[in-house]
Amino acid sequence: MTHFDFTSTSRRTCAAAGALELAARTGLSRDRRLLVQLRASYLNNCRFCIGMHSGEALKHGHDQAWCDAVRDWEPGDTTFTGADALILEFTTMGTRLADGYDPDLQERVIGEFGEKTTAALISQIAAINTWNRISVLSEK
Repeated sequence: MTHFDFTSTSRRTCAAAGALELAARTGLSRDRRLLVQLRASYLNNCRFCIGMHSGEALKHGHDQAWCDAVRDWEPGDTTFTGADALILEFTTMGTRLADGYDPDLQERVIGEFGEKTTAALISQIAAINTWNRISVLSEK
């Protein structure tokens, strides 16, 4: 397959994606951001982002088992509980929108985190899915 340098070819898009990423980092702890980034990247099979975010997780105290648990998580899995499981479930829904939207899940997220953190989660889900698509479609 032909590979091209998307970052050079579409600088405005990359700048916009970078601005979205920067804005999305506000309001979430590193661990919560990594849950979103890794989960979406695994669901989208974005090898570049998986490598980058799992490397960051390993650098900041998580082990490979934690990264694997994020990858393998399913509703009902007890590896992650409470808020972390809710983040993984919300990220899964936000990444797989074609599988359906659950307004009850959104209500649970708002109830757990409040509107400001829910907005930060939505922003991070949007940002990582943007980067996943850029990376996968440009074969980065």
